[in-house]
Amino acid sequence: MLYFLPMQFILEIILIVLVTGLIQSILFVIGYGLGRLHLAQSAIKRLKWSFGVGVGIWLLILGVLAGLGFFENFEVYPPRILMVLLLPFAVSLLLLFSRFFNIWLKSIPRRWLLFAQSYRVFLELLLWFGFTIGMIPFHLTFVGFNFDIVVGLTAIPAGLLFFRKGRLLRFEAMVWNVFGLLLLVYNSFIFLISLPYSFQVFNIAPSNPFLTQFPFIWIPGFLVPLAAALHVFSLKQLLNPDKRRSFSLRKRG
Repeated sequence: MLYFLPMQFILEIILIVLVTGLIQSILFVIGYGLGRLHLAQSAIKRLKWSFGVGVGIWLLILGVLAGLGFFENFEVYPPRILMVLLLPFAVSLLLLFSRFFNIWLKSIPRRWLLFAQSYRVFLELLLWFGFTIGMIPFHLTFVGFNFDIVVGLTAIPAGLLFFRKGRLLRFEAMVWNVFGLLLLVYNSFIFLISLPYSFQVFNIAPSNPFLTQFPFIWIPGFLVPLAAALHVFSLKQLLNPDKRRSFSLRKRG
């Protein structure tokens, strides 16, 4: 029965389910946007398959490296944990300058990118659960110095308020996104200076570098870059001219 399972194992399963659910949600949004562009179903399936395989390979690489203890070498500089951010941020940057991606981005309802940030509530609850079982120090949760749950809790209300039918609160939505990005940077910095490097500031029990282990390596390697990308892509949407148009990539005869 469930209560016989080690609590850390339950925590790991919850994180895996969260990541899997997010990937499925992203695939749905990809399909929705491509459908509005009137692409053939075969092309939509191919693009969704490419995304799913690409993310799957990335998560697998992170998992294998974490299992081998690659990220637990705290004598190497720059910190190896920062390496997991490079590829996701590079991909996000390339997408920003992709014409096809920007056309696709315009086909997605603006509020969806804000709604998606609500997953950060579940992540924060997961970290809090880790704290209650003695695995994660309190300062990395919302009872300490991690205030990321604020963005998650306000994501759906913000989406509903800023993008009401016939009304766009562009400036307010941009402020919310910038606030979310700054909070993400702040929290990432707190996590970094809590790891046992020579520059460690927070050495608070339990001193457990869980972020370098599987599957928690997916937090800096997937969940954090995803949150940042959602903010940046939302800002990109808001900065684009607000023109009503019919989306299509079909060649016109």
